[in-house]
Amino acid sequence: TPRPKTEKAVVSTQSTGEDTCEIPTLRYTVVLKGIPFTANEADVKKFFHPLSYKTVRMTLDKKGRPSGKCFVDFKSESDLRKSLKYNKKYMGSRYVEVFRDTGTKAEKEGVPQNQRKNFSFHSNLPEESSTAAESGRLFVRNLPYECSDDLLKSHFEQIGPVSAMELPRAKNNKTKGFAYVTYLFPEHAIKATNELTFKPFQGRLIHIIPSNKNEEDEDNEEGTSFKNKKLKKQKQSLRDEKCWNTLFLNQNAISEYLAHRMKVSKSEVLDPNSENSAIQLALGETQLLQEVKEFLTNEGVNLDSFSSSKRSKKVIICKNIPFGTQEREISELFSDHGSIGRVVLPPTGTIALIEYLDQSDAMRAYKKLSYSKFKHLPLYLEWAPEEAFSSEFKPSDKKVYATVEDDLDTMEHATLFVKNLNFDTTETQLKEFFEKCGKVTTVSIAKKPNPKSASGFLSRGYGFVEFATKDSAKDAMKKLNGKLLQDYAVELKLSEKQISKIPENVKKSRNLKEASAKLLIKNIPFETTKKDLRKLFCAFGDIKHIRLPKKLAGTGDHRGFAFVEYSSIAEARKAFEATGDSTHIYGRRLVVEWAKEDATVAEMREKTA
Repeated sequence: TPRPKTEKAVVSTQSTGEDTCEIPTLRYTVVLKGIPFTANEADVKKFFHPLSYKTVRMTLDKKGRPSGKCFVDFKSESDLRKSLKYNKKYMGSRYVEVFRDTGTKAEKEGVPQNQRKNFSFHSNLPEESSTAAESGRLFVRNLPYECSDDLLKSHFEQIGPVSAMELPRAKNNKTKGFAYVTYLFPEHAIKATNELTFKPFQGRLIHIIPSNKNEEDEDNEEGTSFKNKKLKKQKQSLRDEKCWNTLFLNQNAISEYLAHRMKVSKSEVLDPNSENSAIQLALGETQLLQEVKEFLTNEGVNLDSFSSSKRSKKVIICKNIPFGTQEREISELFSDHGSIGRVVLPPTGTIALIEYLDQSDAMRAYKKLSYSKFKHLPLYLEWAPEEAFSSEFKPSDKKVYATVEDDLDTMEHATLFVKNLNFDTTETQLKEFFEKCGKVTTVSIAKKPNPKSASGFLSRGYGFVEFATKDSAKDAMKKLNGKLLQDYAVELKLSEKQISKIPENVKKSRNLKEASAKLLIKNIPFETTKKDLRKLFCAFGDIKHIRLPKKLAGTGDHRGFAFVEYSSIAEARKAFEATGDSTHIYGRRLVVEWAKEDATVAEMREKTA
């Protein structure tokens, strides 16, 4: 609570030690509570030795006696932080509480009454102006509680493009009355401060001041470890909307996927004595990525939108998820920060899309969960592109994990979608498992060609089961959801269509203007040999020829690019679609393009230089 108006104050500076009415700096102020009534500025100086301060404000009560409280203004955030370590240390025979000034009405305490008319919450100090000029970030307060994100953003975009905006909300979904706005160009932040502050917005006069840097430049704090500094630096980059690999798959998850698929230990997959470890990981990444893309397409994700630079503010892409993570776990993790609409997670885990119903909830989850530990790995979050989903979310589409009675009453078909199947489970075994609940008419397990066998197929880990009646399907949902089938807990959900009506997954091929039987592979690690490339690309067809151009004599082995020519265009297209998105070898991502038939090595050298 603020001091009575009759309270007097003495404002002193360290440089002169004389009483003055100079308005002090407000950014770096601490409050000392419980100081001796006989204390003066010299005692405060001795208390904070060897720290230097700017001003001291000794407050008096309404009777003109010392109040046992004073305000000390420091020159920088670093000095202020160090001063907080003096909390509960003794000044004379009394211990003193030291805490940061809240920056509200307490700012006026200690300022003489005849100077308050010239005192403003808005500071024109050069430090604040330079903050806005450097960061472009503003703090906006006195906002209406019913304010919306879109209206506030459009209000500030009349000055210039806004790169980020945070509008915190309470649990009742109303705003807290303040927001942070970051401009793309810092000069627009200064212009907005001058032109929009104390101007009406939805019936209120908003107040705009430059936002503090959130101590971004205080990495020199004592006791801060390198690990914490690195995490802080990663957190500071959250406002960047750049994406570096949307369908990122960590190498650990790939190795676990291969070990699970081949039924071997992880150490055998990563055997350092094996010559094929890097190639196996590259092939595993390609295969896993193909399964992820196909699953996302079936779930209504528009993969073509991933090349767009425009980002959504409600849909989050979560990467670096441990292999085998269940959809229920991701849903529970993100639902703690707001209401979510849908969660899309492939059967093997590793990457997920989470759509929130409210933008502020998505922002809160994005800030809280970015680089946070989930199981044993940090989560990498990224804003999904706009129109990531091909259809708008409907409340009726929301998945229910604990109880399914409401959805069962409204189901239109007797078909169930089955996830988390053992890769060795056959359609016969799956049918026998579900026949406990009624007659099963059709069973289908999603499959793909086996690259090691011309006539064989591999399971994708999910499928569909169609019952003769809806009652049998309802019974299966209640009794078999989460039950073990060959040591795997199957996940069931209602399918919107009958199996006979499920369309084949028709992928949109990328631009094939230069389609031929020859591919250009770039960004090849210099440790890679022609033998490694042949092992990697022979999984997609018969290779006619591989060229790995050499460097000049004495300058290295090869130039980092190669030509792979297949016997047919169909085989080349298959390799292009499989490896063109995110295939790594020895830690580097391969860039796969169509090669011109008449392309020469000289042209490629110039292109890849």
